[in-house]
Amino acid sequence: MLSQRLWPVRYQWTPVIRLVVVAIAVCVIGLLLPQLNIWLSLSARVLLLAGYASSLWHAGVPSADDRLAIAQLIPSRGLGLVAIKERR
Repeated sequence: MLSQRLWPVRYQWTPVIRLVVVAIAVCVIGLLLPQLNIWLSLSARVLLLAGYASSLWHAGVPSADDRLAIAQLIPSRGLGLVAIKERR
């Protein structure tokens, strides 16, 4: 509270709430999945992770500037990993 008096920061809580809701939904779905063999289980979890990332994107969690930066980072689908590796 003291730091807010000295340097007020306005947080955007809407994206944070969306992120938490999507994360809880994905965790619940992951917990409700039946026990499968290792390959099916791994595939299901990878699909959940991809769905999580896609849901965050479509829910508007990243800001417009962040979306633009991500879009520029991955110029084409085939070169996405190369672009990430080169930026480091």
